[in-house]
Amino acid sequence: MERAVLGLATDAAAGRELATPEPFVTAFGKLLADQSLDPAFHAQALALPGEAYLLERMGLENSAADPTALRSALMHLMRDLGQRFLNVWRDLHAACGVKGEYRYHPADIGKRALANLSLRYLCAAGSNTGRQAAMAQFDAANNMSECLGALSALVHSPAPEREEALAAFERRYADDALVLDKWFALQAGAWRWAADAEPTLAHVRRLIAHPAFTASNPNKVYALLGTYFRANPGEFHTPEGHAFWAEQIVALNAINPQVAARMARALERWSAFTPALQTSMQKALEAVAKTPDLSPDVAEIVGKALD
Repeated sequence: MERAVLGLATDAAAGRELATPEPFVTAFGKLLADQSLDPAFHAQALALPGEAYLLERMGLENSAADPTALRSALMHLMRDLGQRFLNVWRDLHAACGVKGEYRYHPADIGKRALANLSLRYLCAAGSNTGRQAAMAQFDAANNMSECLGALSALVHSPAPEREEALAAFERRYADDALVLDKWFALQAGAWRWAADAEPTLAHVRRLIAHPAFTASNPNKVYALLGTYFRANPGEFHTPEGHAFWAEQIVALNAINPQVAARMARALERWSAFTPALQTSMQKALEAVAKTPDLSPDVAEIVGKALD
């Protein structure tokens, strides 16, 4: 699967039309149809590799990591596999439904993981089937795994229901600070499925002003800014995203230098990226380095990155 994704990313970086290799589709279809597998293992095997890992591999194989090209490849593959195997994903999601009261049991955990992954592919396909299944699971969920799984499928897809579901989740857990951290993180990590859609950065800026967010609370910072900086490379790695990083590191430095230092590590490997991104990353690092009264922790991280 890694080879297929990186091949598509190379094509995207070169401006070529993306086409999923048919041998990969055949192999994936056989894996998807194998009902003898344990549900937890099945879910792991069918999931795409992590984006951070793929970026690292891309940098090693292509000499430069290109987050935009990689994101295009991942979205293409999710959409294509979702559409090609739409009925299989639908049936798999229905078969993995866990009935009755919630229980913490390995068998149920595996089924929920496979059901949630099925929703991810169904929603990525842009199908009414996927959106309806995700909303139904979200509304009926009696546990956080199913609730967040459905919400995640909607948020990480072009589904228009995502805003309705996010608002409902916020109302449902308005008094639970730890659960709202997950709500912040989901939105900070959202993919942008249409070229004319609002950048995630604009949404993150609005969330900073949300009453439940406070920069003095490390958990809130890690949930919102940490997710955006470290877990959403396709949206973060832009000149605007890098300028925003510098702005936030300077602000956090005055509030909690230890948290600022942890967030500063997001640009440590800036030299592994494409030349265009290196330029904006270096500019952001230099802006932070020039900040008066910079804490020793942040200064060390930024200084080593620039050396």
